[in-house]
Amino acid sequence: MRRFISVVLVLLLVEMGSCQTFRLSFEAGYGSYDMGKLHQAQNSAVTFYDGLGIKEVEKFPPFFNQNGSFLWYATPDFLVGITTGFLSTGARNSVADYSGNYKLDMLVSAYLYGLETEYDFRLRNHLKYFVNLRAGQISSTFELKENFVVSTTTLLNSTNTLMEKNLFMEPATGIRYCFNKSVSLSLGVGYLIDFAAYRNDKVTNWSGYQLKSGIAFSFWK
Repeated sequence: MRRFISVVLVLLLVEMGSCQTFRLSFEAGYGSYDMGKLHQAQNSAVTFYDGLGIKEVEKFPPFFNQNGSFLWYATPDFLVGITTGFLSTGARNSVADYSGNYKLDMLVSAYLYGLETEYDFRLRNHLKYFVNLRAGQISSTFELKENFVVSTTTLLNSTNTLMEKNLFMEPATGIRYCFNKSVSLSLGVGYLIDFAAYRNDKVTNWSGYQLKSGIAFSFWK
């Protein structure tokens, strides 16, 4: 499947490189992420050093993300092309008093890339309603940082990193306001489905709702 996605991406790049009708988009978003297994691991880590009073002070909250796409106009209302994005969130367990401090950071980030299609429905002169679908691969990095200090003595200071590759799909819908034929603003909502996250050998799960707003520049023949 990953090889198929890579081949299609290369073919699309060749096709779009030779055409003059395309749209370049940049989006900023805010997403929530499941991270079920990591929530369980964080909860278990609270009692690992029993009696210290460790607290979960951050629990993989929704966080900002960034996306970009390069789409070719197959028709005036249907686009197809490539997409990329960056996601991140994290968690922290900690405790501190006069005798020392303990901190456990669980940092998760991911780059995604794949294919994207969009169909626009014209509502008014400058307003469009669109449906959008992205699918491809998520390359995740999970970083575990643990630090334990008693008085001025460091008992533990370690960093461990795990990398994973999952497949995703994200259907979305929204509205687009076109200032003119070349510049538009969009506001949309989607749901990211992390297909491989439910396998026993996977740790991260990026499934969750995505809110997005962005700007797009269209280039016509």
